[in-house]
Amino acid sequence: MRNQPQTIRKTLCTALVLTLLAGCGTAGRVYDPPTELPGATENPRLSEVVVGQDTVLLQQALMDLVQDADRSGADLAGTPPNEFISIYYEDLESGDILSLYPASYYPCSMVKLVCLAAVYDAIADSEIQEEEVSDMLDAMIEISDNTSYNVLAQLAGSDRIQHILEAAGTRNTVVNHGLLPGDAYFGGDPELPDNTATAEDMGKILRYIHNWPD
Repeated sequence: MRNQPQTIRKTLCTALVLTLLAGCGTAGRVYDPPTELPGATENPRLSEVVVGQDTVLLQQALMDLVQDADRSGADLAGTPPNEFISIYYEDLESGDILSLYPASYYPCSMVKLVCLAAVYDAIADSEIQEEEVSDMLDAMIEISDNTSYNVLAQLAGSDRIQHILEAAGTRNTVVNHGLLPGDAYFGGDPELPDNTATAEDMGKILRYIHNWPD
């Protein structure tokens, strides 16, 4: 993608639209974002990473995209440009990392990535038979089916989901309940906090899946 900021912009526009459509409309929950968010910055904990020219172009395209985002709707009118957007980018080949507008949010359907890894972890331990859940796995990931997620999350179990979060190195993510039409809390404890995640943690989950041994 070197020297092709327009291509980068179009790709990111598509990615953002798909992310926003992935289950938020059916979650039935409202998340209050922090009143103050830090500005765009490279992740300070990884400042030793050398950021290549491609990533510099990507960073500028992302920041321009956030600044230009349409906030004319009633729910977004007058909000800061970064209040509902948080971005994490990692190039698995070069090691380049960007963490822009970091904050915790209600993750909507992104928790299905955690569930996917947890189910395959259970399959590897022969606690779940892949042929028995393959259709639900396809539906959960390909069409973001909430019912499939609810069933698979219960099959995998909250302990295994927690194991995946720890193994992937996440720090600000919890997965405690299902999604509508069945949004019950795992273990039946309504005192558990709502699902929460960060863009960086979801990047770590994707890296963990990418490095899966099988």
